[in-house]
Amino acid sequence: MSALHDSEVLTEGLLTIAESCRFLRLSRAKLYTLLGSEIPFVRFSEDGRRGAVRVPKLSLIRYAARHLYSGASGNMRGGGT
Repeated sequence: MSALHDSEVLTEGLLTIAESCRFLRLSRAKLYTLLGSEIPFVRFSEDGRRGAVRVPKLSLIRYAARHLYSGASGNMRGGGT
């Protein structure tokens, strides 16, 4: 995963959890499992534990691009013909 630079985050902006879910058409639960492991995020807090979470839009775009299905590698359902 390539690092996001300050200018990229500022250019594309930050989304709330709800906006991120709508953008990727994922449930909140699925998005939360991806945050930190596959999708970088920003947490606004004093202690680093609780606070507003925002997701760089560019990181969502990059995540979707990494999982783009081209049809050349086989069946979308994961097997068979």
